[in-house]
Amino acid sequence: MTIFVDMDDVLDDTFRKHLEWYNRDFNENLRREDIVSGEVHENAPLERQHSIKQLVEARF
Repeated sequence: MTIFVDMDDVLDDTFRKHLEWYNRDFNENLRREDIVSGEVHENAPLERQHSIKQLVEARF
């Protein structure tokens, strides 16, 4: 068995997908340019961060 891990989003743009889910689920318009560091959930309002992280982990 071979498992590939795309840590730098070269094979697939997972970061774009996370932004798409976040914007759809929370009716927002967060853009890649708005992300100052880290993951999408780390750049969301504090009260949403935990629930967003759980949603992303459940989808992968």
